[in-house]
Amino acid sequence: MIPQFHYNNIPPLASVAAQKSAAGKRVTCVIPTLNEAASIGAIVAGIRDACMQKNALVDELIVVDCSSPDQTRAIAAQNGAAVYTIDAIAGAPPVPPGKGGALWKSLWVSHGDIIVCLDADITNFAPHFITGLVYPLLADESLLFVKAFYRRPLILNGRVYDQFGGRVTEILVRPFLNAFFPELACVQQPLSGEYAFRRSAMESISFCSGYGVEVHCLFELMRRFGLETIGQVDIGARNHRNRSTEELGKMAFSILRVMLKNAADQKAIALLKALNATMIIPGAQGWETVECKDTILPPYRDYPNNKTDPHL
Repeated sequence: MIPQFHYNNIPPLASVAAQKSAAGKRVTCVIPTLNEAASIGAIVAGIRDACMQKNALVDELIVVDCSSPDQTRAIAAQNGAAVYTIDAIAGAPPVPPGKGGALWKSLWVSHGDIIVCLDADITNFAPHFITGLVYPLLADESLLFVKAFYRRPLILNGRVYDQFGGRVTEILVRPFLNAFFPELACVQQPLSGEYAFRRSAMESISFCSGYGVEVHCLFELMRRFGLETIGQVDIGARNHRNRSTEELGKMAFSILRVMLKNAADQKAIALLKALNATMIIPGAQGWETVECKDTILPPYRDYPNNKTDPHL
């Protein structure tokens, strides 16, 4: 079992900030975004007020946006974030648009020893999301990565269904990991978008450019450093924008391809042919075709010697 923490047992924000300063560490918070104008302002303002102005825990607050057509970038900047567009980061190579690509590219513009990653659609953000992820890395030098887990209510048409969230996790990811990688079954929320890396670890692993980034990082960290370097923290409840079944299907297709690729690379299965990258789904006007353009991005430390691998 991997080390586990609970936000109720994490020291207060001021104490964690003091411990960070005494250790001579810098903390960066990175938020990848795409059309999150409804929620990004409150998240950025909450981090700025509690974790930067009142307590010096976060040194950098960065939003990497995937060319949102809405007001996401403007709202994030107005509330105090340094905002970058994924295709306009100097020195970084072009990548397909996606969450993983935004996180990977944040390495070109961030400087923290600890990098906290947060989703942009959280509607109940609180400072313990940050302290819960940072404190274990300050308290235990053997940990390289800490992942959040939480209760996930499903909110549909104004009704709350407790513990019905995380549909892709429960129907696809958890069964797959139990079948082929039971050692990862103890990770309670493998698709959690809230986690923290030591920068040294984040620079040393490859990334998936799309929705499969979370589960791909787990495979990479386990393979390169061992499961004992991963911790997890219970941060209570997490509310966010719930997606439609159609959106979740597309997400699941991307994640399934990443898991199959990793399973084949680690000799858990054998792929007899290349993975299909085209998903066909029924739509209002007949069949719809969706192309998965996710790419494996080389470790930051290896760039530019390695090239991206288009054959996911």
